[in-house]
Amino acid sequence: MSETSASKKSKNTFYYINIVIMFALMFGIGQLPTFGQVTPLGMQILGIFVAVLYGWCTVNLLWPSLFGIVAVGMTEYCTIKESFAAAFGADIPLMIIVVFVLAAYFEECGLNQYIANWFISRKIGEGRPWVFTMLIFAAAWVMSAFVSTYATIIIMWAIFYKVCDLVGEPRRSKYTGIVVAAIVIICGTTGALFPFKAFSVISIGLTEKAVGALDINFVTWTLFNAVISILLCLGFVLACRIVMRPDLSRIKDAGKNFAYLREQKMEPKTKIGAAILVLFIVGLMLPSILPKTIPGMAILNEMSILGVGTLCIVLLAAVRTKEGKSYINVTRFISKGVDWQLIILIGSTMPLCNALEAEEVGVLQTVIAWMTQTFAGLSPMMFLVAFMALFLITTQVTHNLVLLLVFTPVLTKMGMGFGVSPILVALLVYFTAMTAYATPAASSNAAMIFGNAEWVATKDAYMCGFLALVTAFIILIGVGVPLGSLLF
Repeated sequence: MSETSASKKSKNTFYYINIVIMFALMFGIGQLPTFGQVTPLGMQILGIFVAVLYGWCTVNLLWPSLFGIVAVGMTEYCTIKESFAAAFGADIPLMIIVVFVLAAYFEECGLNQYIANWFISRKIGEGRPWVFTMLIFAAAWVMSAFVSTYATIIIMWAIFYKVCDLVGEPRRSKYTGIVVAAIVIICGTTGALFPFKAFSVISIGLTEKAVGALDINFVTWTLFNAVISILLCLGFVLACRIVMRPDLSRIKDAGKNFAYLREQKMEPKTKIGAAILVLFIVGLMLPSILPKTIPGMAILNEMSILGVGTLCIVLLAAVRTKEGKSYINVTRFISKGVDWQLIILIGSTMPLCNALEAEEVGVLQTVIAWMTQTFAGLSPMMFLVAFMALFLITTQVTHNLVLLLVFTPVLTKMGMGFGVSPILVALLVYFTAMTAYATPAASSNAAMIFGNAEWVATKDAYMCGFLALVTAFIILIGVGVPLGSLLF
């Protein structure tokens, strides 16, 4: 048997062992004695939760999610139909689908590429290697903030590869490792920049499930996220420059190679995409700025992301080009742009979270009582520091999205007991969860960095992940907590 075949067989063996463990947890925990306020039904729900959590971390994100929905529906808590209705009838998965469709359209209309070309062609980058590098990072930040995170990563990586080939920068150098990792990390910090971003929708939805409806102000939300995101990016780059000391001698003349892009004109289809993006942002921002008494503001506020985003899609589908085609093929963009694994993962948490929070189950009440006793005596500031430190460490070995989904409702509800705004707690949970780069298993973004072995040396990937963790802890405590306390 070849080494490759033996390796595949070994992986398959561990895969099935993990499946057995997952089902053993699901049915075994349900038979254990109750504790705290947890009821026998609560032990069944807890068994499903722990089993699905284990499956997410060791098996797969997709099918354990689907099985979790079915499993909840097989308990006395609800029926299978009710479980699926809770999973995919909730507004969070629907809003994320709308955002994904718009992001795919913005990518295809060339808006991403135009923004990237504009930044890297600025004259200020000529002869200044660090300035040119920061222009690459600025392009990644803007593109990811306004358009699409993963599309931005792929596009900016491709542009950076071209830069390295033009100037003769060797692959797997410290400089290439830093830039490739930084593009991913920078894009990750923008995931909640605006209230309509996918992770904003997730965080707000999970928080509202725990504490009730929130009054989200577009301006203060965006201001806090923009400040923290920019500081995290600048802090990470500065830490890499000081600690890793990359050689940028070959990058000195890189800016001149892209001077020709300054003459690039925005194509008509790109102008349409830019106009739709502005319309989308303005439609969501106006209710936070203007009084609700102005005609139309109350309706606009009620529409939220789902309504405004859908209207933008309808407008693009209804209006036709000179060739008689719609600006957007909704079916194709749903197929192309929507991350269905994420949608199903998010959906599966809905019936699970509902069940865990139910009084007849008693799980959430027991967890909150235990955590309240554990954190008793801490000041609000120390409560925030404690859970951020715990999250920053835990998320390096456990998938960050799983932690975000599981603990956002619990911690936001606890934060209210300490007099801390649930919005601030949700945002700090997001930023700590998104600083998961120290190991390949920490997050999908971390896996992208470690998996790009052609351009990133493994030791540099670990160093970048460690520096991202340290930088985040300092900035979130030094700036995030005081600024968030002031704004929220």
